[in-house]
Amino acid sequence: MEHLEEEDYDVTVYDTAEPALNAITEEPDKYDIALIDYNLPGMDGITLTRKIRLVRKNLPVILISGYVNNPQKKLQFSVDVDVIMTKPINLDQMTDVIQRILNPEMYEE
Repeated sequence: MEHLEEEDYDVTVYDTAEPALNAITEEPDKYDIALIDYNLPGMDGITLTRKIRLVRKNLPVILISGYVNNPQKKLQFSVDVDVIMTKPINLDQMTDVIQRILNPEMYEE
């Protein structure tokens, strides 16, 4: 996440799903985007995304996973998340995806 901080993003990191969900529940408008690993201790990333959507329906979610390889799983996950990125993550690509989500007007033709 240092890369995102170097790009002037304010980053908050949670190692497990529960504290992340609690933080978003307590301050739903504090966050502009969520980057969620699929394989989290205690709760998978899709379940966390669904719970976040109950609190803040329009929060963009990028799911990061090393397990999303086949097209059917990608389709299943895409129902709940805005973007799926597979590991290993290209940091420049991730920054570009975040910028496109947060500033879509800059990319309109």
